[in-house]
Amino acid sequence: MHNILLGVLICYAGGSGTTEQAQPVVNRFMRHMERAGGWKADSLAGTYLQDPQECQNHFKKNKPQLLVVDLPSFLARKKQWGLRPVAHMGKANSKRYFLLVRKGSFADLQALKGQSLVTPLAYDPRFISKVIFGGKVGPKYFKLEAVHRPLKGLRRVARKKAAATLVDEVTYRYLSELKLPQPLTVLQRSAPLPGLTLAVSRYGAKDRALRRRIKKALPRLCVGDGQELCKTFQVTAMVAAQPSVYKQLQKLYD
Repeated sequence: MHNILLGVLICYAGGSGTTEQAQPVVNRFMRHMERAGGWKADSLAGTYLQDPQECQNHFKKNKPQLLVVDLPSFLARKKQWGLRPVAHMGKANSKRYFLLVRKGSFADLQALKGQSLVTPLAYDPRFISKVIFGGKVGPKYFKLEAVHRPLKGLRRVARKKAAATLVDEVTYRYLSELKLPQPLTVLQRSAPLPGLTLAVSRYGAKDRALRRRIKKALPRLCVGDGQELCKTFQVTAMVAAQPSVYKQLQKLYD
């Protein structure tokens, strides 16, 4: 691996699988990305991480120039990591979050104050309060309980072990397929948001050739050998980022 020219960090807080399980897919995507962008073989090295602190440690130690990062991590680390969005993985409005409760249990958001909320996003109360709920609630409004598997959150609420759960659209689609002891209903849903973002960090921000090369490769990144990783992230294409979208969300988050 002495030919490495570009480090790529895939930071997907709450994502599925483990670093070890994802590595073969990540390696194949790196080889595909090299061909699509015109890099030399084995010049890109990618790492997939799910834990925000592990992402932070990796960034500090390895100084990756390119990242694929979830929206909460992007907003939380934008200034520190010097992130500049290059592409959306999917559309700019591809992701929504759903607040689910047992049918007949809570009438509105106000009734949930101080109640337990199970979610993979428990690590970022600011994102929940400022972005998902648009500032209608504070970071300490709920008793947040972390759950790694979002389907577990649905089951905990249905079994009366938690008041509510917050899940993304992918998890929400499974709701009708689950045989839950109590039916769940949507109490509130977020505005459409970006999903994963392909971005350059402060270590790659001054490299204009890098950004040009990535933008040129975008139409080919989710085809051929790139389909497997893109399918893992539930996207079919990467499209050029809309900076205005991130500017507005960053204002909300800050």
